[in-house]
Amino acid sequence: MIWLKDAAGKDVKGAMITVDYNKPTLLRMSAKKYSSYASPHENNYHAILAIPTQGSWNVTINITHNRKKASTWFKIDVK
Repeated sequence: MIWLKDAAGKDVKGAMITVDYNKPTLLRMSAKKYSSYASPHENNYHAILAIPTQGSWNVTINITHNRKKASTWFKIDVK
């Protein structure tokens, strides 16, 4: 689930959100990239990530709302 709030702490509706994720690779190997769209659900957004293997993954959340763009990223460890 993704909760999207404005500066006043109110829910943001009508945003387009994509979630991109990839697994870091060794040098000279191309990383396989995956993407999922987050769909609105009540006061948040849902995205399903089909992560195919264990290990560390980079996740980037891309948000577009009223022609403005923002993004954030983090790492997860899948076991």
